[in-house]
Amino acid sequence: MDLPPSGIEIRESTPEDAEGLHAAFAAVAGERRFLARVEAPPLEQVRAFAASLRERGGFRLVALAGSRIVGWCDISRDEREGFRHSGSLGMGLLPAHRGQGHGRALLEATLALAQARGISRVQLEVFESNHVAIRLYERLRFEHEGRKQHARILDGRSENLVLMARLGDAKHRAEPPDTGVLVFFYGSYMNRAVLAEIGVVPGSFEVASLAGFDIRIAPRANLVRAPGHAVFGVLATATHAELERLYAHARNVLGEIYLPEAVLVETRAGAQQPALCYIAPRMAEAPAESGYLDRILAPARELGFPAGYLARLEAFRP
Repeated sequence: MDLPPSGIEIRESTPEDAEGLHAAFAAVAGERRFLARVEAPPLEQVRAFAASLRERGGFRLVALAGSRIVGWCDISRDEREGFRHSGSLGMGLLPAHRGQGHGRALLEATLALAQARGISRVQLEVFESNHVAIRLYERLRFEHEGRKQHARILDGRSENLVLMARLGDAKHRAEPPDTGVLVFFYGSYMNRAVLAEIGVVPGSFEVASLAGFDIRIAPRANLVRAPGHAVFGVLATATHAELERLYAHARNVLGEIYLPEAVLVETRAGAQQPALCYIAPRMAEAPAESGYLDRILAPARELGFPAGYLARLEAFRP
């Protein structure tokens, strides 16, 4: 079903993003205010850093307006023993996309994915003059840890660097443990009865759509990237323990391995929300069973998904 994406799309970066990232980095670096570098590194260095980032257990998300990369946020994981729970964050956003909530959406998606991948300490450095960024970090529970005085002298101006960090491990924070995260369900886990069988009771449950993907059910529901398309599902709240149990069930009972990705979904009311979405990186294709399809179609009809999308689901019936 063809639906135009609204706002921005947030997804994990791929090697094909190198040129778009290089252009975005060059634009932000050229402002000579927000990044440590004042010009982009060579394109091959951008490619090499992206590969190294993945090899060391880090990741990068990109924000796209149409096909253009307008922002990025990455976390470099510390490889040293005893420090692997830590990662250093860097991000940038093109000027035209600031002040619209895009930076916050990108950062929230990054933090959600970091937590899902076991990175419980996220640290960063930000220039003291970047008041907007510092306020955003403070709103998302980053704490001030120190300051580097006169860290940079550029264009005749001295700049301090503010050191900040966010601790995601509940053992180190005075807050309720495992309060839950937003997750986008698009297959049989949209069915409350199926969730109940696995002992999962969502804290919230509302219709949402995810642009830039299409659904494939062969034999289990999965998503594939498809610009100009959208998938319908539900945006729900689940605890980390529930998600571990849910996708252990997918692995051990359904025989499929699903991994979390950070995405930006749109609710029926038009609000955009960062969430986790579990996608299988590979699946041995086979015809879907009618009973399995019924567990997807029942909630899809009940929740009022568009007729064209219901027909798309029915098309997978043997």
